[in-house]
Amino acid sequence: KCTECDYETRFNGNLKNHMRTHTGVKPHKCPQCDWRFNHLSHLKRHTEAHNKGKPYKCRECSYECKTKLSLTLHSRIHAGGDAIKCKFCDYRCGLSSQLKRHMLTHSEERPFACSQCELKFKYPGKLRTHMETHTEGKPYRCTLCSYAGKTKSAYKYHMKSHSEPDKYQCTWCSYKTHDQAHFKLHMRKHTGEKPYECSLCHFTCSSSSYLQMHMKTHIQEKPLKCTRCTYRTNQEKLLKSHMQIHTVGKLYKCNLCSYESKMQCGLARHKKRKHNMGNV
Repeated sequence: KCTECDYETRFNGNLKNHMRTHTGVKPHKCPQCDWRFNHLSHLKRHTEAHNKGKPYKCRECSYECKTKLSLTLHSRIHAGGDAIKCKFCDYRCGLSSQLKRHMLTHSEERPFACSQCELKFKYPGKLRTHMETHTEGKPYRCTLCSYAGKTKSAYKYHMKSHSEPDKYQCTWCSYKTHDQAHFKLHMRKHTGEKPYECSLCHFTCSSSSYLQMHMKTHIQEKPLKCTRCTYRTNQEKLLKSHMQIHTVGKLYKCNLCSYESKMQCGLARHKKRKHNMGNV
């Protein structure tokens, strides 16, 4: 019997595995990434995600996935009776844990707090990615070009630019990308579409991330501080942009003329105004 909750079992091995949910011990590490697990079966399931391609395909729709378990859970949605449904929207899933994660989208709760600043997140994965921004330097370096990034997720996305062709070509300018979501967002710069609206003022924008940044302007607290002056903000992006003021020299140079700027946003504005480029 567990001393921390009501869990009971006849087998000592099961109890040992269960206790890890209380202690947080995760002895099984993935050999291909930094993920760790408290159960060996979870590790085996995770390693399938490193396989190239998505070999498991649904017979009922176009869904594809890397693991057999994901396909099994997805199939419950088509079964109807076995699917778990959200009471606020049309979302359906196969596991109660998936529903619990989804329910956070309907809540303002942010249970995962950063230990180095006052930011909080809805999901542990978002917190892990954020924590990498507190590290010194840019440890994730591309072996094919000069790119360097602070987060593993940004590095992985960058690497796709070398392996996947830029199949999405803008008909208004020279912009092209391999990512459909980025292409859709880019096209809104030409169409002027702004489907995201602030619930507190008349602000509208083209992406959910811009709306999230805007919503922080309604928050009075400014927990993020500049280490070189008295500047404070509640947005990481604004702090990063501000820190460029303290750099020596002009880091950003236009590849079409002699223009130079200390800040990346300055170069972006220059290219848009002088060279009619909608995306740098």
